[in-house]
Amino acid sequence: MAARISVLTAILLSLIGLAFCLANLFGADLLCTTDGCAIYHDYRIFGLNLYAVGAAGFVAMAALLLLSMRRQVDALLMLVVVGGLLIETALLAYQYLFWVCSSCLVAALLFGLVVLLAFLAFPSLRRRWLYGMAGLWLVFALFVSFAVAKETLSQPWLPFGGPGPVQVFFSPTCASCREAVLAILDRYPHRDRVAFIPVSKGAEDDRRLAAALARLRQPGTEAAALRHLFEPLAPGGAAATLSYKDRFRLWSNKIHLAARGFTAIPQVISPFPLDLSPPALPAAPSGLLPFDPFDQEKQSCSPLDNQPCP
Repeated sequence: MAARISVLTAILLSLIGLAFCLANLFGADLLCTTDGCAIYHDYRIFGLNLYAVGAAGFVAMAALLLLSMRRQVDALLMLVVVGGLLIETALLAYQYLFWVCSSCLVAALLFGLVVLLAFLAFPSLRRRWLYGMAGLWLVFALFVSFAVAKETLSQPWLPFGGPGPVQVFFSPTCASCREAVLAILDRYPHRDRVAFIPVSKGAEDDRRLAAALARLRQPGTEAAALRHLFEPLAPGGAAATLSYKDRFRLWSNKIHLAARGFTAIPQVISPFPLDLSPPALPAAPSGLLPFDPFDQEKQSCSPLDNQPCP
């Protein structure tokens, strides 16, 4: 009875995997949360799209499991299990070395569950070498799962600005960050192409961000909220507090900053040079240079400590 339940459950999971692969094959992009999804969409094995290969594997598993309820299919089933594990392990190892794909990982996990249920239902599959193959698949599946989780969680939160090619990481209590953000607000003509990404260094940053987010509830106040963000809060009165959701989002921003390899803020990331020259600057006295808000060596500070930035 237990074996029959395992077979029926494996058939159901195979059909779910088949539907998932076919939907992504035709452009549904289900559960695509990583950059690797777009990269692997046109990859091919033996001339077949990866999702087509996955769909074929799930069809073979479902057909053999259905047939096993009337005939002996152990040899064919072992062939499909071995072939599927080899292909999935190779793909997971490739993702681990290069780019991870969340939707590919979902298909691999579904196939792994089907194989596990097949192990439970068919004693002929319980071979030591086959357990070794499944163990190797599991190792790479875990590595890729952690990588997908990290990339998904580290997607930056953009309360100010919108998705754009220019990203500015800043902290409300960082004086150099203030200069960088205000320079963009005042001098850059395409502010709609800039994503302002806050990184909290401590309690004072949290309080200022909470107050700024409260101002954002009114339309057309984004630029003003960003400017007020760098001003000390007035003493007295009820202070706004960040929700747990917003605290998690700020934590994700810090993860994203670390994932990019940065250890200091402000960080202004742009695929093209930014022209932030003011209309007219008075000549600097001899021997002195105008203040450069993007001089990272002199003005940057670490987002990880809890001390005010210089």
